[in-house]
Amino acid sequence: MTFGVLEELGFIGGSVSIPGRVLPDHQSVWAGAPDYPHAAHPAFRLCSGSTGFVEVPVSVDHLRPVARGTAGEIGYEWPYLAAEGYDHRAIAGDIVRRFARDTPALAVFVTDVHNDQDMSEPDHLACRNLRTLFDEVLNQTRLLQIPAEGATIEEVCRRYRSRSR
Repeated sequence: MTFGVLEELGFIGGSVSIPGRVLPDHQSVWAGAPDYPHAAHPAFRLCSGSTGFVEVPVSVDHLRPVARGTAGEIGYEWPYLAAEGYDHRAIAGDIVRRFARDTPALAVFVTDVHNDQDMSEPDHLACRNLRTLFDEVLNQTRLLQIPAEGATIEEVCRRYRSRSR
């Protein structure tokens, strides 16, 4: 019901899912969810649908499965900034190389930033991990000759909608 509620509240889209993640205690079960931006399904969150809400999933690295992640979930490593044990360079590289293989209509690299992480402190773990992600995404997109640009979730949703018409 999350997508429907968000759409009813006026959101055009968001980044709700983490494909492959299974964390039932947090009602976060995304095994089999799509990896790329898609219209949300009105009744089943694990597939594309026809609603006006555009889901822009958090990026995951399918080459790096985890049996127990930072929050106790199973799934895949993702560009989680507060994670100490993840290889953020490898995660970013694997995800961008997947874009080159899959050639989706709209490839989007998505992570999240929590307000409990001090991003103003250059030596803070989350800040270092974010720099590593940016550096590797830009490195891989240059190597693979994939155009890269920054965008807000709102901009991604608008691009998705304009391509889907």
